[in-house]
Amino acid sequence: MRARRLVSLLIAASIAVVALAHADADAVVTVGKQSVTRAELARRLARVPSLQLATLGDSPTAQRRAFVDQVIVPELLFAQGAAADGVLGRPEVRVRVADALRAAVMSDLGREAEREVTDADVARYFEENKAKLDVPERIHVRRILVATRAEADQVLAIARRPGGEREWPKLARERSLDKATHERGGDLGFLSADGQSHEVTVKAEPELFAAARKVKNGELVPEPVAVDGKFAVVWRRGSTAAISRTLEQESRALRGVLVRQRLEQKVERLLEDAKKAKVSDVKEELLAWLDQGAQPAPGQRRPPLPRPSGGGSARPTPGPDGLR
Repeated sequence: MRARRLVSLLIAASIAVVALAHADADAVVTVGKQSVTRAELARRLARVPSLQLATLGDSPTAQRRAFVDQVIVPELLFAQGAAADGVLGRPEVRVRVADALRAAVMSDLGREAEREVTDADVARYFEENKAKLDVPERIHVRRILVATRAEADQVLAIARRPGGEREWPKLARERSLDKATHERGGDLGFLSADGQSHEVTVKAEPELFAAARKVKNGELVPEPVAVDGKFAVVWRRGSTAAISRTLEQESRALRGVLVRQRLEQKVERLLEDAKKAKVSDVKEELLAWLDQGAQPAPGQRRPPLPRPSGGGSARPTPGPDGLR
């Protein structure tokens, strides 16, 4: 049945398709009741890569003709065939159509947001957030924390010996009071001047950064560092230089941030307005029956199944085949 209907549409379309439709001088092709204008065809062709267009013909005219015959006409035929078969009424198709419409709305809102974000907006956002964009100097620090100066001197002496770097992990495991880092050699990560590490769970004393800054990468701080009544043996493992970013460097990324923010605001406003205008009723009693596998809490009973509107019985009635 569907095949016959599609054949009928093909026959009808073969009669209705014209290079320039007589009914509408701006329509390039007409299939059934649908037409494609020159502007619509131009937009479609503009999105086709030139290499792909070249496979359709030897001249621009041949390429346009082939595009209409091989792409536009089949699209319209299948769309009209689907409409004739009632495909749009199927639940799964309605979901896909809704997804496509949502994507189209989001695309339009995204283009609006891009147009609204100006160079001045980007420059202002850069100035307001420059402190977050700049990267401070960071020093990679390993530390062994002990209770007394004498023990710190002893640990430092062992670490200074030839091959002492191989002894460091053992010293950290056996001597360090910091049980959060002693198993990984006292590694505090890359510290900034305030003692904050790039490891979000680690916070060290600023004195460690100040002491490590006085030596070179790979060197031990020559004296134990006193911190909160204890003593730290500090090893500077490496460092990263401070980076001050410019507006030119960050402009593209910041514009993307602002566009996303503007898009989120537009979507939120659109949804709020649409909910107020369109959402009329939510049946909570029906929502309670969506998850049939959920078990009620102790002492609670499942809500009763709502009776169908219209006063009819909820019991099934036999069908023509005698089955309920």
